[in-house]
Amino acid sequence: MSWEYNNYLAHFGIFGMKWGVRRYQNKDGSLTPEGKARYQNKDGSLNDEGKKLYQKQLDESIKKNWAKVHNNVAARSGEAYAKINESSKYKGKKIDWDNPGKFELTYLKDIAKANNKLFEEECQKIFGNNPMWDKTQISKLPTAHQYDRMIEDIKESADRKYKEYSGAADGIEYTLNRQKEQYKKNPSERLRRSIEQNEKDLKELRDLAKRTKL
Repeated sequence: MSWEYNNYLAHFGIFGMKWGVRRYQNKDGSLTPEGKARYQNKDGSLNDEGKKLYQKQLDESIKKNWAKVHNNVAARSGEAYAKINESSKYKGKKIDWDNPGKFELTYLKDIAKANNKLFEEECQKIFGNNPMWDKTQISKLPTAHQYDRMIEDIKESADRKYKEYSGAADGIEYTLNRQKEQYKKNPSERLRRSIEQNEKDLKELRDLAKRTKL
């Protein structure tokens, strides 16, 4: 029997070790003494390299856990929104999404405020240990600030509706003034009924324009 030897030195590390990570960070993400020496300034704040390290880890964690945050928020949102709907401010009142105005905009702002608060709380639970985490990072989650985006859509819709109703009202008012002048010179039942209908339509359009003016 013959034995064959290979002349090389092998090092397999420690079980569970992740190269380039455990040397500088503990399992909870905090810095080891060597990590502090490498990634912190003398005052204990992160240096540029440390910020880059933690930001990369945070971005990876957000990609991995954003759905979990969304589901946690969804599970809690029903109770939060119910409180808003049952408040004296909104209970028993109709939300008109076809003609959104100040009332609908205020409602959405209250919903958005509650939703953003839930996102902040759930994000803090999952990402709060990362020193680079702050509220500005929430925008990286796909479903965060969804109601803020809806508010902007409502503003655009209301502005569009206001111009539409105001323009139509101006047109009817012009026609109505001419009809009244004509009626003074040559009154007729047909013209009287037309004037009444236009006055009714004008009032409705002015009310809608007033409602949608933000």
